Amino acid sequence: MLPVRQSLSAEQVVPLILAGQPLSNLNVIGSVVLIISDDYVLPPVSLTNCHFQRFNASITGFSGPVTFQDCRFDEARFFGTYFLGGARFINCIFTGEVDFSAGGHNTPPAEVVLEHCEFRQYVDFFDVWYTGPVRIQNCRFLGGTNLLIYLSEPYGSTLEYPPLVLENQGDLGLERH
Repeated sequence: MLPVRQSLSAEQVVPLILAGQPLSNLNVIGSVVLIISDDYVLPPVSLTNCHFQRFNASITGFSGPVTFQDCRFDEARFFGTYFLGGARFINCIFTGEVDFSAGGHNTPPAEVVLEHCEFRQYVDFFDVWYTGPVRIQNCRFLGGTNLLIYLSEPYGSTLEYPPLVLENQGDLGLERH
């Protein structure tokens, strides 16, 4: 049985995320907006079993590792987001479109991982660049994605770290309609 989620506003949650406090079992009401591009110095982010109405970390640079586990996103935007310390999205559900375009930039050996995630609408990986390892495994892309178009050289990954794209479902080579 899953723990009961406490409801907090996005205004309450943002300072906790910026302080590096691990958060779990939350229902976050409103729009979480993390747009921080000046120094890319953010502590590790660890969010577990949280439901976000809207999560926007566009044009943000995370220097520490980012982990979302068992989270649900109604809207998610990671446009131009640098995951310098790596990112892990494990067992997450995304009900709206997801934008990972122009992002990535993980510093080796930090890994970007999408594992056992379900994306119910289109996922945009336009112009991503993963300079370290990337693994996308056992995900369901129900609305399709352009992942395979932009994950190959010269766009998405370096020769030192070829991407691992394993056992996923859906159209992984769907260009935006």
